[in-house]
Amino acid sequence: MALNEYLTSLTSRLAAVETKLGLPVGKTPIPAAPGAGGASLESFDEFVNSTVKAFVTTSQKIGGKVGQLGDATNESFSQLRAFIDMSTKSKKPSDATPMLKPIQDSINAISALKTRDEFENHSKAVAEGIQAMMWVNPQIALPGPFCNDFVDASVFWANKVRQEWKSKEHGDLHVTWCTELNNLWKGLAAYVKSNYPTGLTWNPNGSEATASSGSTGSSSAPAPKIATGSAALNLFAELGSIDQSSGKTAGLKHVTKDMKSKNQGDKSSVVPASSSAPKPAAKKWGGGDGTPANVEPAFELQGNKWVIQGQTGVIELKEDQVSVKNTIYVFGCNGASIVIGGKVNTITIDGCKKTKVVFDNALALVETVNCRQVQVQIKGKCPTASVDKTDGYVLYLSRACVNETKIVSSKSSEMNVSFPKTDAADSEYQEYAIPEQFVHHIKPNQSGLSSDVSDLYTAG
Repeated sequence: MALNEYLTSLTSRLAAVETKLGLPVGKTPIPAAPGAGGASLESFDEFVNSTVKAFVTTSQKIGGKVGQLGDATNESFSQLRAFIDMSTKSKKPSDATPMLKPIQDSINAISALKTRDEFENHSKAVAEGIQAMMWVNPQIALPGPFCNDFVDASVFWANKVRQEWKSKEHGDLHVTWCTELNNLWKGLAAYVKSNYPTGLTWNPNGSEATASSGSTGSSSAPAPKIATGSAALNLFAELGSIDQSSGKTAGLKHVTKDMKSKNQGDKSSVVPASSSAPKPAAKKWGGGDGTPANVEPAFELQGNKWVIQGQTGVIELKEDQVSVKNTIYVFGCNGASIVIGGKVNTITIDGCKKTKVVFDNALALVETVNCRQVQVQIKGKCPTASVDKTDGYVLYLSRACVNETKIVSSKSSEMNVSFPKTDAADSEYQEYAIPEQFVHHIKPNQSGLSSDVSDLYTAG
């Protein structure tokens, strides 16, 4: 039989099988048959069929929002597979941002599920780890270590789920969920390290990559009925413009004494209406009153200062791009994940929201000011971590930092520090609240003032 005839016969038989299975002819579920797209895709499919499938199944058993997290994670892996498949058939694009959008949207959709409820820690565990999906970004030169950064953060929240649920009803199911989630992220990191140690490879003889070639219309599970990533970002933008006074004080001016009618002499107390009265400005997001609502994006070296400004996605500064003479200024970022390699002088995080900064070493300090809901992770060493006018702050310390890093805080709330329990490489992390409330007493004989941490932080 000629090769063409054999391929035609094979295609017909596959179509017949698809029809019996109730699948649209010409489409296959994700993952595809082993061997499609080369050894890397075959390895990916094996990983999905074992590790990812186990996690999704357990998530659906728990149900509710955890079930949604499982479905959303499954969808993210479907989008990731489609991107890897595209890379085997396409040339490396000059700008991969449009092709990465489906993956970024699925990440944002999971982030939108982070709400204050009984499954808050479940959501955070998934939302932290899912950011590792962006290892396919051509800007990431060493995707293995990049993935490991998010694995550590996810394990931290998964351990909180384990501790919280192990003694509750059906707690064993939640403990299993944590184990399978950890296996999922570690398995992804191992897959990346084995197949793409120096970054995603492309086909130099392939076709031009397009945004449509990086997405897929099929999935092994239905997409969760949750807000899309873009809808979630729009929601946060709209929240900033809501008048918290329910309209009662919108547009009103502060009235000084000389403006009151009783001090106006014979002037009329009737204020004429103005058709050109300015509209009240939208409330600005950020940790401080001076944080701008809109920031022009920037990622550039200005002298010895790296400026990372107005970013919302994954940004990486590689070790060969920085030196101990460099300062890093992160400003006005919202929902960004910033990874800084090598050793720098200082790092300042200013006016950021829902942003994570991971770095190797800083010679002087890492400073956080006017921020909300930020996470800072030190992988190497940094002598000082400063927190000022910030609400919602988590500091992750390496083993090398535990006995060396000092934390200086002022005018801040909801601060926590997390560090390994032991010096073992696989040690679990423990978390402590950084005191923000103190009790002050006048010393005997009025000789001075003594200040002690509130019992809220010392009891038990």
